[in-house]
Amino acid sequence: MFIVGTFTLLLIILKNQILSGYPLFPIQEINFIDSDYRLPESYKFYFERSFVKDGYDISYRHFKNLSIVEKFLQWLSIKGLTGIVNKFILVLMLCFPIFIIKSKYKKPLVFIYFLAVIQLCVLFLTSPQYRFFLVFVLAFMAIIFFSIFQQKKLLKILLVFGIIFSAIPLFFSFQLAKFTNNQFTQNNSQFQFKNIVVPHKNSKYEYVYQKEKIGNLEYNNPVNQNFFWITGDGELPSIKKEQIEFFYKNFHTIPQLRTGKLKDGFYAKPVENFEDE
Repeated sequence: MFIVGTFTLLLIILKNQILSGYPLFPIQEINFIDSDYRLPESYKFYFERSFVKDGYDISYRHFKNLSIVEKFLQWLSIKGLTGIVNKFILVLMLCFPIFIIKSKYKKPLVFIYFLAVIQLCVLFLTSPQYRFFLVFVLAFMAIIFFSIFQQKKLLKILLVFGIIFSAIPLFFSFQLAKFTNNQFTQNNSQFQFKNIVVPHKNSKYEYVYQKEKIGNLEYNNPVNQNFFWITGDGELPSIKKEQIEFFYKNFHTIPQLRTGKLKDGFYAKPVENFEDE
């Protein structure tokens, strides 16, 4: 476990260094390599505010004025599917120690629970979105389930029903508007038999792209979708023009190719003589 964990940590550090210029992004105080593509500090503040909005569903200004208890209550009171899952996580974390006491595998379960507590604390201080914690939710549920149901015949029956139940969303459409405001996840995609041979596209939507250029960067702008972060299946690099204009007007930077070649990546170039049009 130590070897696998160390190797995974090194991969995460390498990934963060390549993508952001910081090995432990969003922590900017730790920096081993001075890279020319490092994200500006203003970007970090912007994404911090975004993390707060995604994790707590309130404004950053409101979030800064809350106590730890108030933040926790806000996290629990989020509406929709997010609030339901958050409450379920709390119940699971409170009940699992009781299961550990009654189990004969106390040491490994305590270790797993300890890791879950650490991750939940880290997420609570950064961006407590339940999708980051699902690995422990699924692990705890599986451990409890297979500890209670140990008869092989029963497990085989449950396995068959589980496969059938999980296959239903693949072939039938469901309206999920009651659980999410995200228009892209309100309808699930259906599996088609041709996908056994031919994989489905990366996106279920059709996009229309328009060539744009800023400095030495030529990019594909999806013009028939309003979502700010959308890229779709366009030829790289693909990015919304509105996104580039947003960072230009608010942070006075534009994305540029580091060497003129796409494979060498991008950097945020400060704009001199900025004019707010």
